[in-house]
Amino acid sequence: MENPGFLTVAAKLIVNLHDMNNEGSIGQTTELRKIRMVDEDGEIIDKEIPAVSGRMMKHWQLAYMLREELSNFTPTLCPQCKKWEPERKPQDEGNGITACVICDTHGFLCTDKPGFSAKVSIENGEIIFKKEATDDTSEETFNVVSCEHNISSPDTNCLICELRKFKDKTVTVTGELSEEDNIKTIRPTYFKHGKGKTKVEKGTSPKGLSLRRSSCVNFSWLLPVLGTKSEVRQVIHSRVASSGGEGDEKSSQMIFYKNYASSIYAFVGSIDLDRVGKPLIGDRLSDINEIKRRRQMAVKALIPIVLSLTLLYI
Repeated sequence: MENPGFLTVAAKLIVNLHDMNNEGSIGQTTELRKIRMVDEDGEIIDKEIPAVSGRMMKHWQLAYMLREELSNFTPTLCPQCKKWEPERKPQDEGNGITACVICDTHGFLCTDKPGFSAKVSIENGEIIFKKEATDDTSEETFNVVSCEHNISSPDTNCLICELRKFKDKTVTVTGELSEEDNIKTIRPTYFKHGKGKTKVEKGTSPKGLSLRRSSCVNFSWLLPVLGTKSEVRQVIHSRVASSGGEGDEKSSQMIFYKNYASSIYAFVGSIDLDRVGKPLIGDRLSDINEIKRRRQMAVKALIPIVLSLTLLYI
């Protein structure tokens, strides 16, 4: 399908003994997140009821997609998603979509300043930036555009002249990049070296970038169905194994308490399949088969959320 539109699923589930969406610990007790609901007559129900946020549901769907993609020999994932880190920093929306299945489907928010860190080297009188290799990138070399000043009489107001003072030191640099015949060149507009009182800055500091792609996947809260009972039971746990025998709970060490809930729950989830592989501005991915694969992954990741732990009613 070229334009599949939305996929929306409404499900009702039996969930027994869950502790999803823990609110935090109060003393030795781990509390569940609870909310107040309104009944069919518009009256607020007096009893607070355990519920699971849509954000947590979305995290599960993401986890199933990520596990599926990591099973491939060459997964289409950015370095952060490969390490299960939520902070993703593509160069732009199109780059993020192309490079990563998770960034494409679940979006990203990147707030960062442009530029990179590099070591200043001087070869044959010319300044060169050497950007060190990382786990995901190889070493890069950038030739710096020369200024018109004489090396023996530098201009303190010239950014290029000032860079010469930082030979063999690492600086953060921003500038206009160009490439010709596989030779990368930069015209620096700003550089920084050091921190705190020793920090040196030259040029115009660049403005921060704010890159955002909204998620193609959305979930409602997982809420107890009106008219059903929602039970909460507190269970005693121990971080140290007891010796056994009578009075086990009293003899246990490092006691803590956790609350568990059971009820019939319901949720609504939707996936904007038409946006998969498509940026807000620009063309979508050119590989139609890759787009279909990503759509299938997103849909399949809904199945274990419902079927792996619970009985499903549609």
